[in-house]
Amino acid sequence: MLFFITGCSFNDIKDLSIDESLNIGLIGDNDLINTYNKGFKYYMPKGFMIFKNNLYNQVLISNNNKYYLNVDIISYYNKISPTHTKKENTYYYKSFVEDKKEGYIEIFQNNNYFFIEIMYNYAIIEVAVKESEINYAVINMLKILSSIKFNDKIIENEIGSSIFTQKETVYELEKPKTEVDDRDFLDWVEEYDNYNSEVNNNTNIKDEDKITD
Repeated sequence: MLFFITGCSFNDIKDLSIDESLNIGLIGDNDLINTYNKGFKYYMPKGFMIFKNNLYNQVLISNNNKYYLNVDIISYYNKISPTHTKKENTYYYKSFVEDKKEGYIEIFQNNNYFFIEIMYNYAIIEVAVKESEINYAVINMLKILSSIKFNDKIIENEIGSSIFTQKETVYELEKPKTEVDDRDFLDWVEEYDNYNSEVNNNTNIKDEDKITD
């Protein structure tokens, strides 16, 4: 069905399973690029915009939901495969391999919200959405992750001359640690916002190796 590739609405995908959404998100045209940053670029789906840009940590917005994107250039540079152990009490979990790259999707339910975490292609993206928005989120999160292209020259220069000295980094959005913790998940989203409050202009960064007229 063509609309799965060119654009997704809630009505189009409301009856899909999460497995089907995962597959659709991975089969999009990964050569489409419209967003540029230092050392990487990617495709931002229609309906998304950059809310905060802290270089390798970005906050995107779509349908009033904040998506936290973290690109791990250290793992990419060192070609470190992701390691992840399935946590208890998951609403949904699946590991996968696509284009010889490992990834996983993990979903937790907290009150009326579902926390979705997807790691793939040396990046991780997280969001808290309502149940009716899960498929929309999964498809577009995977479209973003699968489209990421890295600039080896820029990354090598960044790692060789900057603060990046570790061989592995872990990006994690704070979330409820136990079932007995009864705060709404949005409390943790707000805490993360306060911690990561540096705001950049809501404009895309021009790709440094892109040729312009």
